[in-house]
Amino acid sequence: MEQYILQKDVELQGHKYRFAIFEMQEKDGIYFYSIFAEIFEEETFELIHGGRFVSEEAAKGDLKHVLYYLVHGELTFNHYNEN
Repeated sequence: MEQYILQKDVELQGHKYRFAIFEMQEKDGIYFYSIFAEIFEEETFELIHGGRFVSEEAAKGDLKHVLYYLVHGELTFNHYNEN
């Protein structure tokens, strides 16, 4: 079962988005996931960007990059990062 460390919903230009970081126990250890998704209805999402990381700091850094590229209009969506 995942545990959310960060979950923030925002509305931009009539669309709703979620930024989140959660940790999940897996068979080979604990991983931290970063999520940027569009919310369509209650709990119906389309993943735009996500990643799996070995540290919370790395997941936070990933979302910082997403925010930077959103602000500067340089982000191409629908990709997944893993380290």
